[in-house]
Amino acid sequence: SKIAMYWSLASCARRGEEEGRKAIRVHGQAVGKACEATALDFYRHDVYPDVLTEAEILRDEHLRYDAIVLAGVTWDTQPVVDKLTQFARTRPLQLTQSSTISIPGAVPYAPDVLAQEALPGVRTADPAVFAEPLEAGGQRYLIVYNHQDKRADADVLVPAGWGAVVYDVFAHRRLTATPGNEGMNCLKMPLDGFDGVLLAFFAAEPPMVRAHAEGGRCGQDIDVALQAGPVSTEGVVPVTVNVTDPDGRDTAYGGPAAVIGGSSPYVIKTGVNDTPGKWTVNVKDLVTGKTATTAFRLSAAK
Repeated sequence: SKIAMYWSLASCARRGEEEGRKAIRVHGQAVGKACEATALDFYRHDVYPDVLTEAEILRDEHLRYDAIVLAGVTWDTQPVVDKLTQFARTRPLQLTQSSTISIPGAVPYAPDVLAQEALPGVRTADPAVFAEPLEAGGQRYLIVYNHQDKRADADVLVPAGWGAVVYDVFAHRRLTATPGNEGMNCLKMPLDGFDGVLLAFFAAEPPMVRAHAEGGRCGQDIDVALQAGPVSTEGVVPVTVNVTDPDGRDTAYGGPAAVIGGSSPYVIKTGVNDTPGKWTVNVKDLVTGKTATTAFRLSAAK
């Protein structure tokens, strides 16, 4: 996330020093409620902040964020205050109503402003339906979740530049993105109560999955050449590999794998006591659901 939320452990500890252990628990509960309320407010704006700690601020790791919100902070150590004061000189540092600490340059909490800066291109019409983008393995994804106990027919707006080809990763089916205004595409997402989907975006239809293997003798390594996803220098496609013996039984040679840059090898380390004959390899792209099958022959070990 580009935004972080910070609550102060030092603030709770100081309250305990001044008023006793019971005050730590009472103040901690108040801070917890403040953080929960702030987080839910963020969620309603489709923003999912990270949580900062004092140690991270002292290591200057807070500088990777575009904005920081203080929730329930009433006091902090001087080194942390100094770091946050420097941050507020160049970037938004916002205080919720429950934060009574005084930091030069800090401004009142304004989630709508932060939401526009953090997610200028992702919107949902229903405030109870949240959408959070993420990238993994060179692939753009979007998590959409219905945070209510009733069905929602949600309209999710995403930048057209993300790609017109969209796949529901859990269902392995392609969705239709309708062109809209202002360079946006609209995805209509029927979601049951507390239901969610993971969407993957592509510039063009991903290629079919391919697999090829040459035979050998029992006890030798069998190299299976896998192809999946667009050819690139960083793209990673998660796949699952299933290997069956000549009797049609599943073996322990299968498992999860990653195809990198469009193609990767998958090695099957056969045993000398394996059954000679025709072995089958089934590969499934875990994003699109596309599959491929290949076979190889094992001859008896010498």
